[in-house]
Amino acid sequence: MERLRVAIVGVGDVGWRHVGVAQANADFELVAVVDPSDDVRDFAAAQKIGWFDTDIRKMLRSEEHTSELQSRFGISYAV
Repeated sequence: MERLRVAIVGVGDVGWRHVGVAQANADFELVAVVDPSDDVRDFAAAQKIGWFDTDIRKMLRSEEHTSELQSRFGISYAV
């Protein structure tokens, strides 16, 4: 089974829980986080995943995530 690629938007108290669930579940692959804090930026760098400060549109426009949405779900969108 192919793992579901996950991005967490907003990594506050609850967001960190979501990060933990995504990392602990073999069905998920955490690929990006969206949050302006230095701690989240450093975490993303350490985990070698995408980091985006505050603009989710940047993440959605990134080629990797766009092609994933289009190929996997047939989603086309404009941001």
